[in-house]
Amino acid sequence: MADSKIDALIKKMQEGNVGATGRRILVVEGSDDKQALEALLDRVNDNWTQSWGVAVAGNKDKAMAIAGKVPEWLALVDKDEWQAAQIENAESSNLHVLPRFCIESYLVDPEELWLALGPLQQNNIPNGLQGLADHLLLDLQHWKRHAARWQVINPLWTKLRALGFKEDILRTKNFPDDDEVAATLGKWDCLIDAPVILDAIKAALADVDGQSESDFLRHRLYAKNFFPEVVCPGLNKFLGQRSQAELRKEIFTRMPLPLDLEPLWQRMGLAVG
Repeated sequence: MADSKIDALIKKMQEGNVGATGRRILVVEGSDDKQALEALLDRVNDNWTQSWGVAVAGNKDKAMAIAGKVPEWLALVDKDEWQAAQIENAESSNLHVLPRFCIESYLVDPEELWLALGPLQQNNIPNGLQGLADHLLLDLQHWKRHAARWQVINPLWTKLRALGFKEDILRTKNFPDDDEVAATLGKWDCLIDAPVILDAIKAALADVDGQSESDFLRHRLYAKNFFPEVVCPGLNKFLGQRSQAELRKEIFTRMPLPLDLEPLWQRMGLAVG
């Protein structure tokens, strides 16, 4: 993204969140992240808004770009399929990597969901926690297969972009000649090696199958889809119809504060109140 657009976004955040207050900004990727973090922060410390505001960047790349330009702010980005080395490198700066795949990863583990329900709601679920788990995790193998494919396929987009996809061929200035087009296509072709990719997916699935159920749900499951496609209809089946937004807010408001977010509160200088 062009520096001018990032600068404009930073200015907008400053005007909307800082003003004359001197507050710092926690930059998050999307509006769902903002809603979740604000609900949790309200429970971490009653006075957090005196020193912090939460602002939406729009995506991970923008959040990282903003962090690079405003070192006194803190940017929270999804872990996604990042490996340990990428996370360690990112957190050497003012980035903080979510300890789970994405913010929706706090909304998918039946054991955690159960603790966010009141006694009357729990009583409405046949066979209790086990009944909830059986219902939500009925097609878990399908989601494991998706997770294995995501881990292998999604990074290909980043690698293709690094190889000039697709602008190196479609640019109108310095229009590439046929030889350059052929050379560029050759680079792309080397990356999209079907047998290698399929083997990598098989290896990823074997790795996923070896994880505990909890680790998979929190760290590998594509929870951005699992929550609306599985959890929402599942909870609505037992508890009555509510929108995704209502369910999200209720869960983040009532769930026990996740222990794996304590390092984030510490970086923000907030003690649990």
